[in-house]
Amino acid sequence: MNIGIDIDLTLVRSDIAWWQWMCTVTQTHKDFEYPSITPRHYNLGEYFEEEFKDLSYEPLDFWRGTSVYDNLYPMPNAQEVLNNLNEAGHNLYFISTIKGNHAKSKVEWVKRFFPFVRQKNNAILLTKQKHAVNCDMMIDDRNAVLNSMRGGCEKIKMWTPYTQDDLQGPYTTCYNWLEIEKRIKDNEGN
Repeated sequence: MNIGIDIDLTLVRSDIAWWQWMCTVTQTHKDFEYPSITPRHYNLGEYFEEEFKDLSYEPLDFWRGTSVYDNLYPMPNAQEVLNNLNEAGHNLYFISTIKGNHAKSKVEWVKRFFPFVRQKNNAILLTKQKHAVNCDMMIDDRNAVLNSMRGGCEKIKMWTPYTQDDLQGPYTTCYNWLEIEKRIKDNEGN
């Protein structure tokens, strides 16, 4: 099975790092509550508009950095689950959008924590056109991405507290990587 796997908020909690970066740059302290009781804007920069008003930076500059992923770690159980899927013979495609200069940091992060990506049946694909990748299953936190996937592609939504457009068609919401692994195993049993 060809499995597409998003990176940000699906494999790594880059939102926490972004929030912390904005606190540091603006020299403010704002608590980051996760999971949030109330839905949040997907663009966390909206919570720092006033603080960035007089700075030469903007919130999205975080994503233009060259070392965004250098000190981040995968979500719990992600390494084990993806290693199991790789050993079971699935083709794993790490598919992610990039902004600015963080491509090298993101690619090196995937290689560091998921070294099996170097095997010929796996790949790292950096594109905004995730729907163009031939996936039997797509695991992503973004509803817009899942909505764009071709018919027949199973959609697994990694839950986040962020506001988004409605998710269309059949899909499964998972809250962690063990749930994702169970869903895939259940799918294989059919």
